[in-house]
Order: sequence, then structure tokens, then C-alpha cells
Amino acid sequence: GFGSVVAAGPYWHANAPLAAGLLFGILVLPAFYWTLLRDLHRANRRAAERLRDGHARAGTDPLTGLADRHRFLDVLGERAAWALAGGRRLGLAVVDLDGLARVNDGLGHEAGDALLRQAAHRLRRLARPGDTVARIGADEFVLLRPDPPAGSALAREVLAALEPPYRLAGNAVSVGANVGVALLPDHAGSGAELLRAAQQALHRARHEGGGRHRVHGPGMVRCSSEALLTETALHRALARGELVLHFQPRVALASGAIVAAEALLRWERPGHGLLRPAAFLALAERSELICRMGEWVLAEVVAMRRRLEAAGHGGITLAANLAPVELGRAELCARLARALGGDGAEHPWLELEITERAALDPGPELREILLQLRRRRVRVALDDFGTGYSSLAHLRELPVDTLKIDSRFIAGIDRAPRDRALVEAVLHLAHAFGIRVVAEGVERAAQARVLAELGCDEAQGFLYHPPLAADDFLALLDRDAREHKGRTARH
Repeated sequence: GFGSVVAAGPYWHANAPLAAGLLFGILVLPAFYWTLLRDLHRANRRAAERLRDGHARAGTDPLTGLADRHRFLDVLGERAAWALAGGRRLGLAVVDLDGLARVNDGLGHEAGDALLRQAAHRLRRLARPGDTVARIGADEFVLLRPDPPAGSALAREVLAALEPPYRLAGNAVSVGANVGVALLPDHAGSGAELLRAAQQALHRARHEGGGRHRVHGPGMVRCSSEALLTETALHRALARGELVLHFQPRVALASGAIVAAEALLRWERPGHGLLRPAAFLALAERSELICRMGEWVLAEVVAMRRRLEAAGHGGITLAANLAPVELGRAELCARLARALGGDGAEHPWLELEITERAALDPGPELREILLQLRRRRVRVALDDFGTGYSSLAHLRELPVDTLKIDSRFIAGIDRAPRDRALVEAVLHLAHAFGIRVVAEGVERAAQARVLAELGCDEAQGFLYHPPLAADDFLALLDRDAREHKGRTARH
């Protein structure tokens, strides 16, 4: 071939190095360049695949595997345009979990991540073909559904999926959820408007309490703006001294004497009058403000205790409410110690009320908190008993001293045999466990007579006394003591 001709020629014999270089270029370099081009092609292909995977991951929430906010907004815009062009409806449910901060603080962030993954899994199972499920915030999810049923039906479906307890760090933990729903074109004319309308409905659901759902309706835009202004003003209320405590007495049914009082938070908001907790507490519970308010309440209750002792009313028990959010905070006992004094002293005059819903499926952390309170002889009351989903077995499991029967069961006790039978059963079991029972919302003498016949320990309600400002409560105790002394002297 060409190589042998070159090698045999006299010119190439005389110029051997040049011949060798020419042969190397002809025989070796093509293979080298072919290999180089092949490797470059493979590297480019791998880079393109990584780029495609990166784009895919950029649209996915790494914790739950759901679409993230950016990807969801793209999908929402496309689906909204499709629905409007075809005369179809589009439903959007925005969901938030009530207890993520409580789980993070009480069980750790790994448990919080597990909660989010389990919630995402439940929503993914709920999704139908054509639905989009995404995580758009720390504890906020969305479900976008073409041609949905009525908005309330979609909301109930989502709540039902999220209601069962979650398995977290070896415990069955109940975590509430709120759902806001909006429909296109009923409540919005674009994807962005649909998301805003659903979030306004969610805001209303949060404001009305945990475990609620709301469909967007007239006035929600105004309500959302007002809530923002209220939340801003509430942050300033503590510093400005606008929060006050009122005290509603509890009486012993056997004697009629005042034996305790519940501290009830009020907000003297300028231009709005005296606001009850229903107007602002849900907003506070969505931020760290609820813990600051809780610490302020405890400090005020301790100050009231000193006033009672100085006035000769040291035997009065004072009760304060703990928000569910506070129960999930690891520093709760430290905050209590600061308020009560960290000297390990006992405080049998103090009773802390927790709601029945907050005590559902109590984990070891809550039990430990309650046991620490008991070691300091702080009493624990289970409030609003009968409104949650617990059974009477909770009375055996929780270190509780007092049980407060919700007013809904007291309302018909003198008229409805079933209500009377239910209250009688609760009294019997509570007393068997050594738990005192307080009837809430007593408004008629006939109710008080039935409760006394059944052996109820205490009653609270407008039949006896409304909530009173601190000075008025002290004056009432002074007057009650004088009347009692007068009755004793006559006998």
C-alpha cells in the first residue's frame, strides 16, 4: 500500500524522520480524533441529561416530592387559561397544617418532616387524574381540580383525608388542618386571582378556629385586609398595655361561696372597645405572639395572686388558659418557672386549663409537662370537655385535677333527659378518679338545682357572675366575705 511505497522510495530513505511523522499522521491521528470526538459527544449528552434532571428537580419540592410553588404557579396559569377558554370550572383548595411548629418543638424537626411527607402522601392519594397537588409554603399545600364538585364538598374531602392521627416518632399525633376553597370563574378571572381568593378563604377558616373550611364568599377581601390590620395592631398591644385580664368567679354548688376564678384575656383596642378572645386569639396563635401573650397572662395572674393574699383571700384558686400552641413548646415549663419563681415552690392556688382537643392522643412530652406541673402542685383542668373526639378513657390516662363540662351539655340539663344522663355519667366517672367537676355556662337556677342534685362540685356562668375587671372582682370578694360573716354572726 501507500505506506510500503513511501518506505521503499530513495527520498524517504534519505529523510527517515519526516517519513515516520507522515506515517504517524496517516495511520494514528484519525483514530485519536475519532476517539476524542466520541468522548466529547458522550460528555455533552450526559450534561444535557443532568440539565434536564436539574430542571425537573427545580420544579419539585425535595422533601415531599410534590410540585413546588414555582411549578404550581406555571400549571395554575395554564389550567386557568384552559378552563376559561373552554367554559370549564376549576377548583382550588389551599390547605395549612395547624400543628407543624408544635411538632417541631415537641418531637423534633425530623418528626415535622415526617408530618409533611405523610400529609403530602394523603393528598397525593386523594388526587384524581388531572389534579395537581403541590407544596407552596412551609406547612401549606394546594389541590387543583378541574371540574370540581361544590367547593364545600372539595374542602370536606381534603379535611377528611388529613384528619386521622399521624405516626410521628412512635406516637399517634393528631394535627388539625384548615382549608380555603375558591372556584374559577365563580370567584376569580385568572389563576393568580383564584389563588388569592382561596387564600382569603383559608384566612377566614383560620380566624374561626382550627379544623375549619371555608369557601370564598362576599366580604372576604375586606375581612382579609381587616385581619392584617388587626394582627399588626395586636403586636403593638402588649407594649402599649392594651391587654387586660377579667376574672369570672366559680362557686361551690354546695355552699354558693366563691372558690375560684378563671382569668380571661381582653383587648382594650382603641376605637374598637373591649374585645373578647374570639376577635384576636386565632391571629395570635399563628405567630410567636401567642407565647408572649401567654407569658404576660401568667405574670398578671401571679400579680393578682399577691393582691388576693394581701386582701385576705388567699384561698381563692386562679385558673389560666394554655393555648394548644403553647403546649407543644419545649420551653413551656421554663416560662412557667420564670412566671412563678424558679425556687421550686409549690403553687396549689394555680390551675392551668387545657382544651380537650389539645389533649387528644397525648404524647410523652405533654404527659411530662403535666407531671412537672403536678410536682409543683399546680392543678390541671381539662376545659370544654365533650367538644372533642376523646373518650372518657382520657380521664384515666392524663394527670388531670379538674374537668370542665362544656356549656352545650349544661344548656338542656334541666329539660333534656339525655343531657342529664350524660352529665351524670361524666360526674360519676370523674369522681371515681378523684377529679373535681365544674359546670360551665350555668345561666338558670333550674340548671343549678339539677347540677347540685347530681353532685357537681362547682359552677360558672352568668347566673352567678359575669367576667369582672380585677378591681371589681376584689370588691366582690370583700362583699361576699362580709355577707358570709354576717350570716355566721346571725346563726
